[in-house]
Amino acid sequence: MELIYDHPACKIYEPADNAYIHTEWLGFSSSATFREIFEKILSLVKEKQVSKVLFEGSKSKLASPDDQKWLIEDWTPRAVVAGYKYYSVVLPKDVFGQFSSKIVIQQTDSQNPIFSATTDNVEEAIAWLIAQ
Repeated sequence: MELIYDHPACKIYEPADNAYIHTEWLGFSSSATFREIFEKILSLVKEKQVSKVLFEGSKSKLASPDDQKWLIEDWTPRAVVAGYKYYSVVLPKDVFGQFSSKIVIQQTDSQNPIFSATTDNVEEAIAWLIAQ
């Protein structure tokens, strides 16, 4: 797996087979950083013509309600137009983060033509993405 974006809040990798984009969230990110990283993910979806993204969020912290809304209503529809169709989420270890993530996932999926899976295991998340 090749590291293609390195930020203190998130690392983005490209597997050798280019089957998906692998993001590893590393804690809290400001609103500007959160949006910058998601814009980078969107540019990679377009550039690499990839429809699948892994969000490894076991170390992540809550995104603000404004960022959650932006992700659901602004970023995701643009990503779907670019070809984004499947994503898997490794849920945060933090209980509040898990709860928040599940709500965002439910709202994202209900408002967009995409498919998702959640787990607490990276290998399961990858296997699900590859099977799609």
